[in-house]
Amino acid sequence: MIMKHQAEMKKMIINNSINTHMKKVAIAFIILLMTGGVYAQDFKKVNTMFLLNKVEDARTELEKVLADPKTQNNIDAQLWKARIYGVLFADSAYRVKYPQSGQLAFDGFNKYMQLDPEAKKIKEAGMSVVDQIYVTNFNLGRRYFDKEQWDSSLVYFKNSHAMGNYITRKNWRNNNQAIDTFTVLFTAYAAQNAKKADEAAMYYMQFADLKVPGKEYETVYDFLGRHYLNTKNQVMFNKYVGIAKELYPQNTLWKNLEAAYMEDNLSLAEKLKMYDEGLSGGKMTSEDYFNYGSMFANISKEDQKALDSTRISAIKRKGIEAFKKAYELDNTNGLAAYNAGILVNNEWNELQEKYFNYRGATPALKAKRDDIDKVSAPIANEAVEWLEKSFTLLDAKKDRGRVEKNSYSTAIKLLANLYEYKREKVKGKIPADYDKFDKKFNFYSTKVGS
Repeated sequence: MIMKHQAEMKKMIINNSINTHMKKVAIAFIILLMTGGVYAQDFKKVNTMFLLNKVEDARTELEKVLADPKTQNNIDAQLWKARIYGVLFADSAYRVKYPQSGQLAFDGFNKYMQLDPEAKKIKEAGMSVVDQIYVTNFNLGRRYFDKEQWDSSLVYFKNSHAMGNYITRKNWRNNNQAIDTFTVLFTAYAAQNAKKADEAAMYYMQFADLKVPGKEYETVYDFLGRHYLNTKNQVMFNKYVGIAKELYPQNTLWKNLEAAYMEDNLSLAEKLKMYDEGLSGGKMTSEDYFNYGSMFANISKEDQKALDSTRISAIKRKGIEAFKKAYELDNTNGLAAYNAGILVNNEWNELQEKYFNYRGATPALKAKRDDIDKVSAPIANEAVEWLEKSFTLLDAKKDRGRVEKNSYSTAIKLLANLYEYKREKVKGKIPADYDKFDKKFNFYSTKVGS
């Protein structure tokens, strides 16, 4: 009997527990239904005002709903927020009265998309909410852009770009676009002009990653190359300069950017190593050699402190070699010949300074000067050879640029000086050579100032 009584008591406890739990569930369900009913009733008011084109009244009703924190995760509430504030934002008069309408519409739409990633409700409500937020932001961005108010322009373009992203990702226009080209580029332009290079690069990358071609877009790849050159990001620099070379193979700018990256970011030892590897590989272009020549001709003060004079001279010789090879691969490159000639002339100048340091009549001093003359003579001949190659090319060119004009003028002065030196060395010794060098000296002297 006791065991039977205990079993019945246990059964009663279990049944009471189940009944109590069911009552709680039922109460919770009723509350949920009541809450849903409240929202449904409120949204009905919002909808009615909206359909009657009483958008401000619809806003008032919506704000009552949004006052409840729970609506922050309610799909309908956030879509209504985007729709109503989108209408206010699109109307210039309402936009003045409700200056936050654009951002509220944009925030509401973003929240809605988080809650409804498939955008099922938009298909029911229509795409006007998307168009209003997208187009109004773009038009305002363009208005400030035309006024060169870059920061304000950027704010609106960024919102328009974000909406364009939704449109392309969801293919709401059924045109299978990968990106919304206009908003990407205008947002990037605004960021660039606002001096926000990192943001500009972020938008330009979206464009460049698709390898979009066209002469009008060349500046996009130029910007990215220069940006990652300046920020010393070798991986990104190589990526976008590589794409640029693929799309615009005739543009020498990419080679120049690569040279600038090496110049600014690689150590002298790394540059020398890359040059030697390129030299042995036999695949370097005239531009490659020219750029290496420039690097070795302009050793930084920091690098010079770590090198002795012999090592510096050897590196400068590599620069001469590189400029000569640049000319050999492109014998129309007057600047390559000029730079080779300048570097050789500098060697000759250093020897002349030593020569004059040994002034005096003693046999020992005379012997030192004779030794220097033996070294100077072939270097002077080498300088003349390359400066005359440069002069011949630049003299024949009628549309010389600024650098070419300066190089042409300097080459003439140096050639006059070198021929004067050569003439004086044979004076009273070899009359035929004296006359030949004197004629050359007079030729270049009369052109000084050309």
